[in-house]
Amino acid sequence: MNIKLYHAGLIVTAVLALGAVLLAVNFSTQLNTTRNQLTISENNLRDKQTELTSAQNDLSATQLELKNTADNLTLTQGQLTSTRDTLSSTQNDLKSTQNQVTGLQSSITGLQSDLTTVRAQVDELQTNLNRLTSSYSYVASDPTFASMQTFLAADTTDSKPYVNGSYVCWNFASDVIADAAKQHIRCGFVYVEFPTSAHAVVAFDTTDKGIVYIEPQSDEVVQLKVGVRYYQSIIPKPGYHYAQPSYDDTVKVFDVIW
Repeated sequence: MNIKLYHAGLIVTAVLALGAVLLAVNFSTQLNTTRNQLTISENNLRDKQTELTSAQNDLSATQLELKNTADNLTLTQGQLTSTRDTLSSTQNDLKSTQNQVTGLQSSITGLQSDLTTVRAQVDELQTNLNRLTSSYSYVASDPTFASMQTFLAADTTDSKPYVNGSYVCWNFASDVIADAAKQHIRCGFVYVEFPTSAHAVVAFDTTDKGIVYIEPQSDEVVQLKVGVRYYQSIIPKPGYHYAQPSYDDTVKVFDVIW
């Protein structure tokens, strides 16, 4: 046997064995490193999964909040639409009311002008009445209630037609007063004022029943009282009644001119 070859073979074998051992050690180290990295990766994966689950939960909560917000927005839009409709209706009502107010103001202006005219006519009638009564050489006397009724029954003023603008309430009153003066009966002119208009009736200071107010257009007794509607103050003839007029005929004040 060649000793040198033998020793060389041992050396080679030893080197190979050492290489194998080193390789095994290196492989084991790498394997442990890989296992550690794998463990870290698994832990990281679990952390990522936990984060993902939390993110999914947050996303679900956010989606629920968005849905609630969308529902609230839909409800608010519905309420806004309803409010707009109500506002539009209110604006239309306000415009209609303003038009009515404008019309009423115009009517009031016209009625005030008419009232001024009526007052002027009353003053003129008073002047004419004074002239009329002064033309008689006697002093008229107050009648009894019965003689007043007799006079009214014979007087024909109530049969005359009412003609708007030419023969109205104060014309009826003036004619009754003139006819009474011819019969030596004292009769007074009564000016009745309503909120936006006026009226004229007559009065007799009867010796047995005191002052009696008469509607000269119908010869009916009128129980005049401030604050009471005029149509409710008339004592109607049997079988007849007065309906409520379209205007306010509440008695504000009345004056008797004898």
